[in-house]
Amino acid sequence: SLSLDLQKSFAQNAKFDVAVGPKSSVEEASFGLSKQVSIAFAPEIIIPYNMNKTNWDEAAAITATPKIMCQKTTTIGCGGGMAVGFSIVSADWKDSFTTSASVDIIGSQISNTFKISYTKTF
Repeated sequence: SLSLDLQKSFAQNAKFDVAVGPKSSVEEASFGLSKQVSIAFAPEIIIPYNMNKTNWDEAAAITATPKIMCQKTTTIGCGGGMAVGFSIVSADWKDSFTTSASVDIIGSQISNTFKISYTKTF
C-alpha cells in the first residue's frame, strides 16, 4: 500500500487553576502551530497456511509487510519498518484469531506495536 498522511494542529492556549496547599494560581500553556506530513510504501506479502484439517483450517494466513517511510515535522526523517502477522478463521467461520507485531524506525525514533484479537460470532 501507498499512504500519505497530513496532520495540522492550530495554535491554542489552555488556562488551568493550580492549588498546592494554601497557594493557588492560574497557569497557561500555549501550543503553537504543528504540521506533520508522512508518506509510506508498505507492500503486504500474504502466505496461505494449512493447519492440516483441524477445526481452525478454513482460512489461515501468515503476512509480512516491509515498509519504507519518510516524515516531515520540523526536520525530514526517513526510515523503515517490518510487520508480521498471523490470522485464522475456524471451519464454521464463527471464530477468528489475528495477531501482529511491527517495528518502525525513523531516525532515532523507534515505535513498536503488538496486536491480538479474537472474535466469536454467535
